Amino acid sequence: MSVKLLPETEEQIRQLVESGQFEDANAVVAQAVALLSDQQKFERLRELIAEGDEAYKRGDYYVWTENSMHEILERARERSRLGLPVSDHVKP
Repeated sequence: MSVKLLPETEEQIRQLVESGQFEDANAVVAQAVALLSDQQKFERLRELIAEGDEAYKRGDYYVWTENSMHEILERARERSRLGLPVSDHVKP
């Protein structure tokens, strides 16, 4: 792959290599690509947090306690005993 860079970008890469922070230009570009990937992951996390905030504002959330899993399993057992459908995630 060949990439044409602006002179200013080439100069920044050269300075980073000369400073000893990076072994070569490839290492600079690899780090930049990794940071972009991380930035995308953080943006997705921000979106998920915003969705959670909206759900909380609507009152559409579940308060998780130490006993929550026990309570969920007990409800699943009771539904199973009554012959009612039970999610595969919690089948006793």
